[in-house]
Amino acid sequence: MQGDFFLAAIENQPLLHFIAFNSKKRFHVKSIVPGKVTAVCTDPSGCFIFAAIEEKIYVWSVTTRELLNVFNAHILKISALKISEDGIFLVSGSEDGSISVYHIKSVVGLKLPGGENVEVHHTYNPHMSTVADIFITSGQQPRILSVSGQTAVLFSLPSQKQLLKVTVDYPITSCTMDAGEFRIYLGLSNGVIAFINLNIEPFKIDEIFDASRKTNVYQKLSDKHKDAVSKLAVSYDGTMLVSGDLSGKYFIWSLQGNMVLHEGSFNGPIIKAAFVRPWSSISDEDYVTPPLSNSSFHKQLISNQIELATIKEPNADALLERKIEKLLNAYITKAINEYRAVPSSSGDSVMEEDVELTPPSTLNNDEKDKRIQELEKELEEVQEANAELYKMCRDMIVEDDADA
Repeated sequence: MQGDFFLAAIENQPLLHFIAFNSKKRFHVKSIVPGKVTAVCTDPSGCFIFAAIEEKIYVWSVTTRELLNVFNAHILKISALKISEDGIFLVSGSEDGSISVYHIKSVVGLKLPGGENVEVHHTYNPHMSTVADIFITSGQQPRILSVSGQTAVLFSLPSQKQLLKVTVDYPITSCTMDAGEFRIYLGLSNGVIAFINLNIEPFKIDEIFDASRKTNVYQKLSDKHKDAVSKLAVSYDGTMLVSGDLSGKYFIWSLQGNMVLHEGSFNGPIIKAAFVRPWSSISDEDYVTPPLSNSSFHKQLISNQIELATIKEPNADALLERKIEKLLNAYITKAINEYRAVPSSSGDSVMEEDVELTPPSTLNNDEKDKRIQELEKELEEVQEANAELYKMCRDMIVEDDADA
């Protein structure tokens, strides 16, 4: 999460840990969540947390840990959950082999209680069994690579068409692609890492490859893993690959010569592997972790729900401004109506900052005009405060185009 924090879900337990990378006065929040988390991810901006529990997706705020949304994503349990690098799409895979794609604005755009469910952007069924892994390419035309059983499917989201289906002779347990989308890397249950060169020759939509045979299109790296390859990731520049297996062994490969650069092991299965940028949180001794509240992850939806503007959407500023203005006007109207509804009583008065407010029914015309001027002045002050609040909300929610 932008190098400051990371999430850890405990297998077969309804626990979620929120931990800071920096070791100085380490920030750690341990929470009991509504169920066992099978997959979890965050958006690139580090604002939202998405967790799969059974067939539902839960959305929390990073800063407050408030539960922003809960919705049914599949019929059966969710087995894989990924978000695109640009933070636009959230993709989930299920035990029934289905893939669902959601636009982030419909996921974090909160609905009032009793409102409609989150609208799915697209859903398709490329597999017949549990989706083991998902990878989403970057760019304006994202493609979704998913694996299940002995098949891998490459799907074009813009055209909503299947581009390639690959079948191999061992179950596929993990997948990834390089940034240029020249190669598909597949981790197999027997420890083999195979890769498919997409730029050598045209493919049929449905291809079958034999892992025991090497061709120009279908090749494999040296046999190093002795257990199922659980995670794969390619470096930003496409020169290195990291692989981890269920026994805890991991290898860092040079893709230029398909050689091992480094290897190591852990006591348990590798469940996450990724290349990260040189974060200050782990390299700078004087780094200070951003302050956050130590509240646990909420189990109940927040009561005051506002539909958030889409991150990176061109008219996000205008949408957010209208939302805040609408809420402000509603608040002011409610306050004025409540004031006008104060019953007339000779012995009662309303006090605020040691100023006695007379019920409207007892005011003459001059006093009413004076009171209206006072309310208009208060309204101007509230609007000035609202402008400051709006600027803060915009800076927190809407990503600055200059940083995009």
